[in-house]
Amino acid sequence: MLSLAIVFVILTPAPEWRQATVGRPWSLPLDVEGGAGPYQWEVIEGALPPGVHLVDLATVMMGSASRAGLFGAAAEAGRWPVRVRVTDADGAVAEKSMEIGVSPLGLRQAHMVAPAGQALEWLVEPTECAPPYRVSAAPEAYLPLGLTMGEDGVLRGAPVIPGSYEIPVQVADSGGNTLRTTLTVSVYGVESTLPPVAVRFRVEGCKTVVEWTPVPEGILVEWAGSDEVEVVVTHGESGERARAVYVVKPPPCGSDAQPGQ
Repeated sequence: MLSLAIVFVILTPAPEWRQATVGRPWSLPLDVEGGAGPYQWEVIEGALPPGVHLVDLATVMMGSASRAGLFGAAAEAGRWPVRVRVTDADGAVAEKSMEIGVSPLGLRQAHMVAPAGQALEWLVEPTECAPPYRVSAAPEAYLPLGLTMGEDGVLRGAPVIPGSYEIPVQVADSGGNTLRTTLTVSVYGVESTLPPVAVRFRVEGCKTVVEWTPVPEGILVEWAGSDEVEVVVTHGESGERARAVYVVKPPPCGSDAQPGQ
């Protein structure tokens, strides 16, 4: 008897924001929800980029748990559409299509460790690019409370809540090359009762909308201001608070703001 159909879930960020770079090690863990292990994985359509293979990550990455994943150093730039299939111990099958992008561009540094409460100024520098180039946060990106990314590609400010944050960014150079990848900012400090909270600002018509990542019950996020916006995160039980002040460019119809969800 077959088990119930399993649901294929990629636990890492979606591949479109995890582009590989030519010649640099890259990995994408794969996992499933449901079904009965052990699981057998295979590529059933298309082909992986030259140099990238479907492996047990424990055999190629020190300290990794035994799990299926894509791993390798891609040999050439391009886009490779593939379809993968996973079969569980009872014969149930799940499939998923994805496109693996490989860029000729890379980042000199993609991971930053920073102390909470201290000023940070991190220039995100691409490599193998034709200047001039532009680095920017993705339109849907949330940044750690207290940090902003300017048009100069500099991540600056003072992160205030410890935790690990992932920021999707895009790079474009004068040669028409692009890279869509993810920065990781690890903020450390005194143990906190506050969860990692990231925020973003976007213009909606004549209003600046403030949005934040989901927070657990008992955590309150408030904001006040217009051109200068203060965002405050409070733990209802412990009373611990974290705050950050942002200078926000007024929307084209004048300064106005409303809270996000």
